[in-house]
Amino acid sequence: MMRAEVSQPPALGPGFALITIKDAPDLDPATLVFSVENPPRGFLQETLDPPWGTTHAWLTSRSAIQGPDGLELTLGPECTWSMRPNVTYVLRLRDAVTSVPLVLRIAWKGIRMPSQPPETLVQPLAVPLEAHVVRPPEPPPKPEVSVRELEKTIVAPETVAAVSEPKGRRRLTFTLLGLLLVLASGVGAAWFLLPGKAPHDVVEPPAPSAQAGPLGPSSARAYLQTAPGPDASYAEAKRYVAHGSPDALQGALIILSRAADTGSGPAQTALGRMYDPETFAPRTSAMRGPDPEKALLWYQRAAKSNDAEGFYRLGKLLISGRASAPGLGPEQGAADLQRAADLGFDDARQEIEKLRGKPN
Repeated sequence: MMRAEVSQPPALGPGFALITIKDAPDLDPATLVFSVENPPRGFLQETLDPPWGTTHAWLTSRSAIQGPDGLELTLGPECTWSMRPNVTYVLRLRDAVTSVPLVLRIAWKGIRMPSQPPETLVQPLAVPLEAHVVRPPEPPPKPEVSVRELEKTIVAPETVAAVSEPKGRRRLTFTLLGLLLVLASGVGAAWFLLPGKAPHDVVEPPAPSAQAGPLGPSSARAYLQTAPGPDASYAEAKRYVAHGSPDALQGALIILSRAADTGSGPAQTALGRMYDPETFAPRTSAMRGPDPEKALLWYQRAAKSNDAEGFYRLGKLLISGRASAPGLGPEQGAADLQRAADLGFDDARQEIEKLRGKPN
């Protein structure tokens, strides 16, 4: 199981910290980016002024290497200055190839800090998400061909000479062709003037679908290259989930992750359902097994997006006791259910009635 440890070796100066991630999948250190979230406060920002916000910023570390104990990230004071000891943060990692970020919790420890804040708070530059999308290379441009060369290719002079006809016969042929063209254009114009045959009634053939072929990671990435909105992405991901094949579920995971990163509450809730022990099923989840801690994180994000089902799922998960966090327990779960009911989620109202009907 992936786990992260925070340390400050003697060789590092004040404010520098080493994060060692053990049992992590192979990631490319050269293109590695990370984000830090403090769920009650938000995401660590690139400018750090204010240090926490609602925008999900991808940051670069001072260094990233694959060490003997795992993936090693070195953070500088520009990041650690805003992080506090004995606080659990959410760390996300991805590289140029990884489409779905790796998510894990990290318990921050007390480290030696400088007496003054760092001179610059913009050291970890935010990397645009689009920079990490692997796109196929552009096809080479077609060579330009002049009109004269094209004429030579289509009809060579010697061919014309070989099949030349008498001038009189050629003139008669062209005259007949001209009459036929005039007659055809007149018939076409008359057809368009008939009642119910206006030009706007012409039915054009449908455009070819961008999702032709089997549903899977490749078709999901091709779909995301069309820059769909969060709502459209969520609807498309539901189509992948309904298909139910392993490849389709992986494609759904890719689309949902992009929609969730752009702030889609329904997509964040859908990712939580894939991890939630109550809703996990191989037929509808791209995960190997349930993980209530990760479900909790996604439901928390959905609740911050004011998603009614997100509040409902978060409340049920906390009441079940399968997941918890500092300050979060069954009492908070009941409050989340009430919030979902206030937003009009009928299942939440029914769940509250069940809780009230239980004997003390």
